[in-house]
Amino acid sequence: MLETHGLTLADVTLVNVNFALSPSLYAKQVDAVIGAFRNFELNQMDIDGRPGRAFYPEEHGVPAYEELILVAHPDYAGMDKLERFLSALDQASSMIVEDPEGSYASFVSYRPDLLDNELNRLLESVCPIHERPRAHQRHSPARDLPLSVRSAMTEVVYVLAPVLALGLIGYFSTRLGFFSGSHRDGLSKYVFDFAVPMLLFSAVVELESPKASATTLFVSYYIPLIAVFAAGLIVSWLLLRRPVVESMIIGLGSCFSNTVLLGVPLIPRALGEEAFFPLFLLISVHGITIFTAVTVAIEIARGRDAGLANLPKQVVSGLVANPLIVGLALGFAWKMTNLGIHPIAADMFHLVATSVVPAALFVLGSSLASYSISGSVVLKHYGCRWQPCLLRCRLE
Repeated sequence: MLETHGLTLADVTLVNVNFALSPSLYAKQVDAVIGAFRNFELNQMDIDGRPGRAFYPEEHGVPAYEELILVAHPDYAGMDKLERFLSALDQASSMIVEDPEGSYASFVSYRPDLLDNELNRLLESVCPIHERPRAHQRHSPARDLPLSVRSAMTEVVYVLAPVLALGLIGYFSTRLGFFSGSHRDGLSKYVFDFAVPMLLFSAVVELESPKASATTLFVSYYIPLIAVFAAGLIVSWLLLRRPVVESMIIGLGSCFSNTVLLGVPLIPRALGEEAFFPLFLLISVHGITIFTAVTVAIEIARGRDAGLANLPKQVVSGLVANPLIVGLALGFAWKMTNLGIHPIAADMFHLVATSVVPAALFVLGSSLASYSISGSVVLKHYGCRWQPCLLRCRLE
């Protein structure tokens, strides 16, 4: 937090106040404290008539993090009492989310004389919690690696493992004949023409716009994209001696990312739901800008400049016919009305949203089953030289 504002620990004097956070501020023993709970000390200071000011870590350079993490020794992780404790934690968390008033009544019933007070009655005292605490349980990184490496590996495994597993289920289901091409076509149509557009619409309406500049977002995205495109084109054109048009298509394949099938499942898991809005901004312009630019370059390379006159019409037609773009456009338009989404409609959108990720990943895995790795560039160029050598080795 200090580094975000150009400061270091040398610019402050650390004072140990133990747990007397509010009293130390009242007595002016310190100018600020760290470690206060945003739903306790601030409310306490308001009640005492000495309002304070909070500097939230996530607004000053600290990535979003879990506030409370339970740690158990690996040797005891499977104990029955720990399992029962985690189940109770799940039930309590769900109860607080679904019935905050009933939860508060149950809480104060233990000692009404002590617990039913103004501080606990403040709505802010019920802090945001994870609805499924056990979703974060039981990581088992390699113990012999450094802690920083283990932490990074754990996070990567946690983000990628379920995504890869769903994709593999779709892949092997198709390979083994349990899921046919017609099945995939039907599921794919549901995902792209209905589920994803509905997810995009509801998410755009409900999400808060990011504070960061959209210009910064697009610059940080498109500069690496252009660099990768250029690298793919140059390698294909100069090193592999492919035609320029084919090299452009290879460059496009190098830089074009699947922001829907992979972006929607991965980005929020890795960066949190606040990353949804920037992702949707990119989705709204990602495909149309890249394909338009590459199409123009290919037409010019082919010497067919006259065909560019029809390009604007083709672009507009493509936008209007694209369900993803339609869903985003309607979402942005509805957000401007500030009408929000009715709770019944919100529940419907939520049901659809829960089906998007598994269905999309299943379709992705199933689609991969239709492709195979063949026609390697290396084998094409050097296979004729290796073959005599291999034959001689076998004869000898």
